[in-house]
Amino acid sequence: MIEILERGTRKQCTCENCGAELSYEKDDIKDKPKRTIDFRTLKPVYPPNYIICPQCKHPIEVEVEKDD
Repeated sequence: MIEILERGTRKQCTCENCGAELSYEKDDIKDKPKRTIDFRTLKPVYPPNYIICPQCKHPIEVEVEKDD
């Protein structure tokens, strides 16, 4: 039988801008900066919890679990 000795902390996602497959941890997640709305388009500049794609620098929204 397989047992979990230590729960994993890595999560995965794909950048919707460039298609890079990324692996990230809790420490990589940023929360929204002070300026979150582009006043010309009234669209959010950054999602509430995000990582930055190292390839194209595009912000990618990620989910944060409460027990993390």
